[in-house]
Amino acid sequence: MAKLKLAKNELLILQERSVILNDGGTDQNLDELVLTSKNLILVDTRREGLFRSATYCKRFPLTTLQHAADGPQALVAKLNGTYWLQVLFDSEVVRLRFPNGSRRTCERWAYAVRQVASGNTTNIPSEDSLPPDIANLVDSAKDLVGGFVVGGKPKIDQKAAPARPALRSIRCPGCHAPLTGKQGSAATCPYCDTVTTL
Repeated sequence: MAKLKLAKNELLILQERSVILNDGGTDQNLDELVLTSKNLILVDTRREGLFRSATYCKRFPLTTLQHAADGPQALVAKLNGTYWLQVLFDSEVVRLRFPNGSRRTCERWAYAVRQVASGNTTNIPSEDSLPPDIANLVDSAKDLVGGFVVGGKPKIDQKAAPARPALRSIRCPGCHAPLTGKQGSAATCPYCDTVTTL
């Protein structure tokens, strides 16, 4: 583990070795991915000259994580048959994949990032409860079965699905810029600072 130089009240939540970062279409191997109570940290060791190497830590504060109606934006996406963890920060999108290509690992990390960004550091699984080979087999079966719908539309359990707040889009009365947010909430225009109720 690299020397992360954590802040005084910063706690280590999750850590994964040998993660692949997709940076503008090219893959880059990272030494570690670390989730703390305040940051998502990418750790990379680079060679500097013939006999020296240096470790670099790029920190993404969880306070800069983008939020949508369903919470902080840490998502799992499947691109070209590979599962990716995508974390949307204000400054950039961090797209990562894990060496085992496991959907479960991506979902565990996305869940942990969302929970920590929301201020909840309890009940975060530190590792998968199934061995990797069995977990991949189960996930493959779920993908296959999930692709088929028997008898029309899939049945949705109304009790399990939380109601999402209604979103509303209007034009700013001051400068006519588009504003979007939860219906009934106050929105401040980023262009002219006019406060409007949606």
